[in-house]
Amino acid sequence: MPITKRKIRNHFQYSFWKYLLLIVIAVFGWNLIYTTTRYRSPENLKIEFFAEGGIAAQEPLQALADLIHRNVMPEMEEVTATVVTFDDTYGDMQLVVWVSAGQGDVYLLSRERFLSMAGNEAMLDLGPLVESGTLHTEGIDLDKGYATVADTGRRVLAGIPADSLTGLNDYGLTTDGMVLSILANNKNDAYSYLFLNYLLTHMRPAAETATAEATLLPSETAAMATSAASASPMITASAVPTATAKPTATVIPTASAAPATNTAAPTASAAPLPTASGTENPET
Repeated sequence: MPITKRKIRNHFQYSFWKYLLLIVIAVFGWNLIYTTTRYRSPENLKIEFFAEGGIAAQEPLQALADLIHRNVMPEMEEVTATVVTFDDTYGDMQLVVWVSAGQGDVYLLSRERFLSMAGNEAMLDLGPLVESGTLHTEGIDLDKGYATVADTGRRVLAGIPADSLTGLNDYGLTTDGMVLSILANNKNDAYSYLFLNYLLTHMRPAAETATAEATLLPSETAAMATSAASASPMITASAVPTATAKPTATVIPTASAAPATNTAAPTASAAPLPTASGTENPET
């Protein structure tokens, strides 16, 4: 039977849904294949920063994460920052799911949400890190970073108040009443410490930053990562930066010393002694 325009029009009129369904299945299948087969960085080679705030802060906050990636931890494959907006209905439920799944390493939360998570031991005890100098908190009031563990009643320093870290305001975040913390079941302890310490030392007002003890020099960065990795089995030796040995001074040959001669350098002659008559004795 010959194919006519009328037959083609009738075909698409009654069978267009088949083509539409085929397109949907193709797109869904391609997305599924890409999602399941794309490369994912190992947990010990990435850092995730979750910050409570407005969605407008996403782009500048990722720029901060990229800056830290380049300057502090270039050996990491991924350093990402995600702005989280919590609604009144599902916000806390969403946070519980993320924390339970171990998603994210460093968190910036309101004090109410922080106390809720820290009270259930979801946040790392930062007390030993502050005492050892791994985290530089000089000049920061830590009182609002303490939380009481619900099961034991023990009071621990589970967060660092971010009120004084006004540099984060330049990246679209609000720091008043906010607390920085590290997830207890994160997958990258050593670099979580480095990331948090960078915020503590570089997000203060300029005057405080200039006088702070904790300037992240490369040697200090390496030492912090190495010491943290020794206490954390999650970090492999290859992932931890070590301090690069300073090159030894090269001995530059100097001009050869002039050959010594047997002739002694002339010395100043003793001044002639005057005689009794006031004249000088001739030199014998």
